[in-house]
Amino acid sequence: DDLDRAAPFGGTVDAAHALDLDGQLGTITPGKAADLIAVAVEDRFGGPYRSVLGQSARVAATWLGGKRVA
Repeated sequence: DDLDRAAPFGGTVDAAHALDLDGQLGTITPGKAADLIAVAVEDRFGGPYRSVLGQSARVAATWLGGKRVA
């Protein structure tokens, strides 16, 4: 649904732009800062956005400063 498509932008591209930091972060682009996580998504929660926010969300990988740490 629309929430699942729009939600990732609120915490990434749009947030970086609002802080006037879109030249430094907000997208996965060479040369930009990169602290991010990958979350295992299960369809049974009603879409990716709801799955990530669910109590059983599982972080599958973590990157800090562009380097994988977990």
